[in-house]
Amino acid sequence: MAKGVAWWKLLVVGSAVAAGAFLGQLPWRRAWEQQRSLAALREAVRRAEADRERLAREKARLENPLFREAMLREQGLLKAGEKPLTVPLEGSAETR
Repeated sequence: MAKGVAWWKLLVVGSAVAAGAFLGQLPWRRAWEQQRSLAALREAVRRAEADRERLAREKARLENPLFREAMLREQGLLKAGEKPLTVPLEGSAETR
């Protein structure tokens, strides 16, 4: 009879271990999902901070009067009373 009791003990312990492993999956799975979502949130925050930094630099550049004037001149706009500067090219009819 002693042999039979050892098998029952082994069966009870094995069942307890299997039940613990099965029931323990859910907390580990939730922790893994939380870590994954936390990593995604950290990446989103990093991108948002980079965008904010880029926009702040662009805003400072656009508010700079020298940059605005350079931008307008690139578009061909002149100040009131200015005449466009024309430079004759070599070999053109104006230089002969």
